[in-house]
Amino acid sequence: EVSGASPEPILSVAPWILCLSPPAATTIHSTALIHCIPNCTDLWGLTCKQSQNKDPPFLTSPRGHILTLNYNAEDEDRIVKEIFAIEVGSSIDGAPLTVSFLLSLCLQYASAHLHNSDLRRLLLLSASHVQSAMWEWTTKIAVYPGVKGLNPKDSNLDVPSLNEVISGLRPLVVWMANSLELLQFIQHQLPLILEWRNRKEKGWGVEEDWEDAESKEVENLAMLELHLSHVRSASEETMAVLEEVILLAFQQCVYYITKFLYPVLPSILDCNPFKESPGYCSQSLGGGGIHIPVEIKQVVEVLNESWRLLLDCQVHPEVSSQLVGYLFYFINASLFNSLMERGSEPGFYQWSRGVRMRANLDLVLDWAHAAGLGELALEHTQTLSSAINLLATPRKNLLQ
Repeated sequence: EVSGASPEPILSVAPWILCLSPPAATTIHSTALIHCIPNCTDLWGLTCKQSQNKDPPFLTSPRGHILTLNYNAEDEDRIVKEIFAIEVGSSIDGAPLTVSFLLSLCLQYASAHLHNSDLRRLLLLSASHVQSAMWEWTTKIAVYPGVKGLNPKDSNLDVPSLNEVISGLRPLVVWMANSLELLQFIQHQLPLILEWRNRKEKGWGVEEDWEDAESKEVENLAMLELHLSHVRSASEETMAVLEEVILLAFQQCVYYITKFLYPVLPSILDCNPFKESPGYCSQSLGGGGIHIPVEIKQVVEVLNESWRLLLDCQVHPEVSSQLVGYLFYFINASLFNSLMERGSEPGFYQWSRGVRMRANLDLVLDWAHAAGLGELALEHTQTLSSAINLLATPRKNLLQ
């Protein structure tokens, strides 16, 4: 518990002090998890609104306590090394965004209290460590037993289980999530802190008349631009590295998940969900006689475990949706091509087969709707769905 009057700082063995300040009258709308601000493009407008607040634009806890991490500049190397030594990707336990959270607190302190040279150095040091960690895990996953069997060149290896693939991808997803949070902080929060520091050093009050505030705004923005120019090259280089890490992790996840997904997709075209057999799942939908075949259940499990991985690692919702969207796009393209290619088989294009395909695809889309991804799934499977609908339409209706 943290006292609202005079909180005690929490000391650690590391050369830093993590402090919790009591909430002020005006709460800064942020959280300790550094949630991303979507579609934030009007930086100057946001800065002007923030500058009217008398409190520093620091990260806060869910209860409104300002979070700060204080350290000496000479301890910067040691602090960063200890932060990156934290195991955040080995299991689902713990807080996956610990690294980005602590680094953001370090950047917050450096931008508010240290020299610009210290801030530049911290930015580049953080980028270097993130890049090294990502390359290390990318190399490891290539030989990880859980995903090595997906390589067609290694035909002698056993095909990995879904749990093995997800476990192998978890560290990559964790670093993608942390890189996204760091990128958000540098893009949006860092300029606010520098602007606040500029006003503080100038001794400008926040309860000034509107005319005084307006007359000083031009000078304020000029001084802020000067502060930003001192760290611009380092921040741009850091953001470029973080974007590279995010893209690489995203591509690796899509690659390995689709490699596992590809062999089980044909079941959507071939399974009969209306015929119950010992190989079928006992679950049915709405009592309408449709049972989930084991093969269809495998497709749903791949999507479900991938979605759970993104949620467990606290990847930003927009990026998580984009990744799942790619999986549905892959399903759409792969099955539509198969549907066209197999049309040359005698008797393949039949109304009864189209009805079974429609039911199987609906089982997959039902999962998407239950997960809150229904519109996304429908958007990316529109081509396949239209083709199946045409095949499932009775001939007499087509002749009309």
